[in-house]
This record gives sequence, C-alpha cells and structure tokens, in this order.
Amino acid sequence: MKSLMSRVTSSINLFSGLMAGTATVATIIIIQPTASWAKTTQNLVVADAKQKVSLESAKYFTPLGYHLFAQNTDSTNNLSQQSYPQSATDFFNRGLNRQSQGNKQGAISDYNQALQINPNFVEAFLNRGIVRSNLGDKQGAIADYNQALHINPNFAEAYFERGNMRSDLGNNQGAIADYNQYLRINPNLAEAYNNRGVVRSKLGDNQGAIADYNQALQINSNLAVAYDNRGNVHFELGDNQGAIADYNQVLRICPNYAEAYSSRGNVRSKLGDNQGAIADYNQALRINPNYAEAYNNRGTNRGKQGDKQGAIADFQKAAELFISQNKNGAYQDALNNIKLFQR
Repeated sequence: MKSLMSRVTSSINLFSGLMAGTATVATIIIIQPTASWAKTTQNLVVADAKQKVSLESAKYFTPLGYHLFAQNTDSTNNLSQQSYPQSATDFFNRGLNRQSQGNKQGAISDYNQALQINPNFVEAFLNRGIVRSNLGDKQGAIADYNQALHINPNFAEAYFERGNMRSDLGNNQGAIADYNQYLRINPNLAEAYNNRGVVRSKLGDNQGAIADYNQALQINSNLAVAYDNRGNVHFELGDNQGAIADYNQVLRICPNYAEAYSSRGNVRSKLGDNQGAIADYNQALRINPNYAEAYNNRGTNRGKQGDKQGAIADFQKAAELFISQNKNGAYQDALNNIKLFQR
C-alpha cells in the first residue's frame, strides 16, 4: 500500500479543478476549489475562466490566470483580437487571454512584452511564472516569483505560488516559510492552510498537518481536499474510524471521486471488513475502469474471502494496467500475487 504525495493550492482568481493522478491506500491530495475574489488576493478582480479538471488524485492548487485589468469579458475578447497592443496592460491582458486558452508560449511572449514596457509589473512576473510552471520550468517560475517579491515584498500570491514550486522541488522548509508569509498577509484562505498541511505531512509533522486541515475546514467546511488529506493522516496514525469519517465527507461533497472510495476501501480492508472494502473498490472501478490499484486491492480482498478465481482475474487486470502505466514495481507485485493464488 502506497500513499501519493500531495500538492498545494494556488492563488489566482481562476481557482477551479485539480490535477489528476492515481492513488492507492491513502492519497494526500488537494482539490482545486472554485473561488471568485473581488479583491487582490487569490486572483485579482475580474477573471472568471474556470478550468475544470477531474477530482481524481489532485495535487496542490494551481492557478489559471491573474486577470487584473480587463473590465469585462467582451473587452478581454476584443483585446485577444487586437493586432497591435499598445501598453503593458494590453499585452498583459492578451497574455492572460492566451493563457486561459492554453496558448502558453503566446502568453509568455505577451508577458515578456508587458515587462519590457513596465519592468515593475509584478502581476506579469506572477503570471509568467505560472505559465513557466505549467511548462515544467519550475526554476524559471521561482525566478519570476522572486522578481515579483523583490518589487513588492507583500505580494501574497507570489509567496503562495513560490511555496507550491518549492514544495514540488522538495524544499519543504522553504515552502512552509512561503505559506507562512501568505497567511500573515491573508489569514483567511482555507487552501493555504491545506497546502501547508500537505508539506507538514511530508515532513512527518502529522499533528501539525491535522491542525492545518482543521483550520482549513473551519474556514471552508466543504473543502473536500482537506477532508481527504486529513483522512490520509488519520489512516497513517491508525485512526481508522477518523479516516473513514473524513472519506465519507469527501464522498458527500464529491460523490464521483474514485480515490476516496479506494482509500475508504483500504481502511475497511484493514478493519477486516472485506465485503465493505470490495464494495468500495467496485465503486472506484465504476468511476475509473483503469484504476490499477483498485483492481489489485480488490483482488487481495477477494482472496481473503476464498474467491481464488476472482482474485486472479483482478491481479491479471491490475498487472495489465500497471505495465501500461509504467509502474514496474507494482506490475511485479501483481504477477507475484497471481503465482501465489495459482498454486
């Protein structure tokens, strides 16, 4: 049984969706919330481009854009058609529009132009960093966030995004320092507590992580990712009933979240409730038929119930999926399980 490391959230106005992944036993994940802000925090005032991603195994929160200047969507669309933007703001808004449409290189080009006209345009540094991050250039993203913070040391969103990148790169203490700075400036963002909790969990500070998830849920009682992350920590600490209660909350909010069914199935399996575990794995596979870990874990529980052929069939399917997903270690484990039951 493995657990997937989780991610953090981002600070832009287009906060919705999460990053997909796979999970087995306890997946520490983070869902991307939908947040519309009428102030300069997790995104400035206007942008409302919602990118929905599946709620499966998310990781931190990642932003879509920072639409500071456009006054309405019509003006933004007109700007995207403008052949010759004139000002830094024009280039910035066209870059944001391109960013929201997935034209990352075009967005970077526009942010470069905006910064050439106005080298102190902190929002352009922030958004260029976000696009660089999406392209896998994490060091370039951090350099942009550093520039933004050099210009404005109280630019909360830059701390937030830099914290995400630092966490991605394994600089956990640096990530916590950035989330602390963000929360100093904006102490009411549930996602920031959630992200800091993820990093604390990675550092082995489970009680600190739970305290952060509790704080996140006090601010937003429907933040499914915080329930999921807290459930994973409860499971790790042996609090099986607490874990089940948290996964129940996740499924109340997100009833088609395959990983939560799988995680709850793992806890039920640990408690000896093989039938309940199988029911949860069935639900997970109904939602995601390519969920290799769910097949593998269901096979284990079928074997415990004496369903030898059912167990072998599940392990065979798991092995097929594992090899297609380049999970060679898990593939070998599934083959060993098949051999065990074929004796």
